[in-house]
Amino acid sequence: MGRTESWGPLWRSDWSGWLKTLSYIKMQRGLLGVLSLIQIGSLLMAHFFRSTTALLLLVGFVLPIESRGQEKPSAFQICFAYVLEATELNNKFQQHWSDGIKLLEERRQALTRLVETKSTVNHLSFDEFLGTMALFEAQVAGMTLEAELNAALQNQLSFRPKQLIDVRHAPETQFGSFTRQLPGNPAHQAAATAMANMSVQVDAILHEMKSVRKAQRMAMERQISLVKELQTIFAELVAWHSKSVSLFDQYWEFSDVAGVRSDLELRTALRELEKAREDNLGATFARAVTLKRLGKYEAAEPLLTRLTAIPTVRPIALAARAELLARVGRKQDANKDLRATMPAGRDDPRVRMHRAQYFSAVGDLRRAESEWETVQKQGGHEIAARRAIALINASYPKLNGIHKRKAKEQALLASQLAGDDWACEVALALAAAAQGDTADGIEALQRAGELAIGENRILCDNLLQRLKSGARVSWNF
Repeated sequence: MGRTESWGPLWRSDWSGWLKTLSYIKMQRGLLGVLSLIQIGSLLMAHFFRSTTALLLLVGFVLPIESRGQEKPSAFQICFAYVLEATELNNKFQQHWSDGIKLLEERRQALTRLVETKSTVNHLSFDEFLGTMALFEAQVAGMTLEAELNAALQNQLSFRPKQLIDVRHAPETQFGSFTRQLPGNPAHQAAATAMANMSVQVDAILHEMKSVRKAQRMAMERQISLVKELQTIFAELVAWHSKSVSLFDQYWEFSDVAGVRSDLELRTALRELEKAREDNLGATFARAVTLKRLGKYEAAEPLLTRLTAIPTVRPIALAARAELLARVGRKQDANKDLRATMPAGRDDPRVRMHRAQYFSAVGDLRRAESEWETVQKQGGHEIAARRAIALINASYPKLNGIHKRKAKEQALLASQLAGDDWACEVALALAAAAQGDTADGIEALQRAGELAIGENRILCDNLLQRLKSGARVSWNF
């Protein structure tokens, strides 16, 4: 969903945006006069020093606080929770990165000790042992090539062990199945079985080495131990890669892809996202989406462009950039990006959601609805999908009975699943208005206004006034 036309440019100029919002906030609270010294200080800190804490202090002091003592969270609590989620994700990634560095160092040390041990073992004439160990080491070394591991740290989401992936396939065609290349899939199981069989052979040979001098036997045992240690490190790196993918997914879920977060939430979260490491791909994506939602398209585009070079997230980045380009009027470039999302992103609901946003942005509500229906069938984002389908069906220029019925059904289901959700309440209101139930529409919009914060509350107020005046109400995509 997009921002409303009247408030879309709200944050194009920082000061004008702040003053406009603060003016509305003061009006809502019924306070007169200038801001207190604490409020002014917080505003200056937030503007000049990009301090999340200062911004949250400002939010806490000036936003409506009538919900204190009630079940509904205050605006301050909503913004703080969103920022806290971003902070926790950044901390998770930092720890994850440190774990990867530690694994590489452990591998380097193990390889150094292995080279030293092999110099002792190489002169042995125990041919069967040497041959089996050569095969064992070759398999482990092939799985943990230095270049591959370094690439894993430089580009966590693209790390793929050679033995487990057919590199002849184009990278962009593998996104739909990359999650199947994690531990537990047939390729990994086959590799694990081969390693286990090799270990059995080595253990059997070791048992037969009764005639070998004790020092030589100890060297062989040490060599076997080091190779097995490298095998363990390889398994840990596979798990590390899997966690990299999981962290990106968590950042994606954090992003306001559906476009229902308030600008206040987005601005506070943006300050945390900007603190993340440059090589944190998930934070980069979330930052790009946040900038896009704030109307800062020029700042968001290069971030998405950088992500399009990463094979495993390329379809998502292309779909998100397609929406951005459509909103700035670059239709030809947007269409090119959209076509490039297929077929790799066909089975990824995240790609489908971005495609739905693209079609909404260009006014093709029928195809937007089709994409959201695919998201709903694929599962995992049922609230967002049902809410969007309801809003689309209630906003078609020419409504028919099917649109009205579907809008009401989907809005009710989304609201039941979400609980207190201002956007679901708006969907209920628009669905009721489409069926001529003005009283139910007004009641739903009043609930939406109580749940919304910032400019979203203004949107609810505007829709409420239009509905009361008898004008048609619809969602501005």
